[in-house]
Amino acid sequence: DARDGHRRMVGFVRDIHEMKMKELEREGRQKRDPVTGFYRLKPGIEVLEKARRQESEGLLVLIDIFHFAYIVKNYGLTFGDVILEEFAKMFLDACGEMAEEGGILIRAGSDEFLAWIPGGEERRCRHMLAVLQGQFASLIRKSALELGFHAGIAVAGEADNTDDLLLRAGEAVAEAEAQDMSVVAWSSVSNPTAGRKTFGEVVS
Repeated sequence: DARDGHRRMVGFVRDIHEMKMKELEREGRQKRDPVTGFYRLKPGIEVLEKARRQESEGLLVLIDIFHFAYIVKNYGLTFGDVILEEFAKMFLDACGEMAEEGGILIRAGSDEFLAWIPGGEERRCRHMLAVLQGQFASLIRKSALELGFHAGIAVAGEADNTDDLLLRAGEAVAEAEAQDMSVVAWSSVSNPTAGRKTFGEVVS
């Protein structure tokens, strides 16, 4: 009767909804890194490029956690993942204070992270990274394990494309590593062609 038909229709709609939700959940897992919850590199860059069509100016920050290969080798991959999880929480909180809406966080490699901060100011970003460096270093007693990172900042103007910004951020990190500095902005890199931090491989 009509009531049975109504029940079947409601059940059919519910099944379709559940299937759609499961599909969206699968897509979300494919786009997100399971350790940090940040975007994986490729989908993250796609989201970043889309966001820059709305807000083209801002800061692209690349962070490279140093000695991560040593950590994994000597303490194991699970311990390394715990370190990354804790750092990701700190990084998320720090970036959230600078970009309440529109910030994008990406796991760019085994020990590399990208952050897009729309409309961000370099001075505030440097302060944020200095605070983050201190928080990360104090995660574990320094006598047991020294934690830290190098960071590169690329300032994005309206005319800058995302590929160029990624290259600049990599060059800034390479300069930070070469000079043993915590943070370097691309505008301060003395020789951009001398080196560039590459990223993209995730082992965990």
